[in-house]
Amino acid sequence: MANNLPLQDSDRWDWLSHIRGAVMGRLLESETPTVAVTCSALRIVYRDELRRLSNLFDFPATVTFLLLSLQDREQLRHRMAVREDHYMKSAMVDSQLDMLENPVDEPDVLVLDASRGREEVLDDVVQTVEGILRA
Repeated sequence: MANNLPLQDSDRWDWLSHIRGAVMGRLLESETPTVAVTCSALRIVYRDELRRLSNLFDFPATVTFLLLSLQDREQLRHRMAVREDHYMKSAMVDSQLDMLENPVDEPDVLVLDASRGREEVLDDVVQTVEGILRA
């Protein structure tokens, strides 16, 4: 991605495995009941791979996804262009949106409108996560 080349599925499987392992380690080795992970689980199979976490513990584990939805390619390109010191550049927007499989009948995916300002989106994310933790 740093070279403006989209990742291939073969690149993503090791990455997803690493995320799953890191989450498992954190839940098993610490007293924290919650772990938040940010990633672009763009395809259903990627989300399914992360959902497997709930089957790997002797205690209940819930996996919930927040999809920050912004389908306007130009707005996404602009947001990427103004980021500083970030590996993902605006040239990657098309490949990311082309790969995105929007959730259908995935009750553990909560879609949040990301077309609003940064603070509004952040407030929405915080409120949503707090609601999940209270449930």
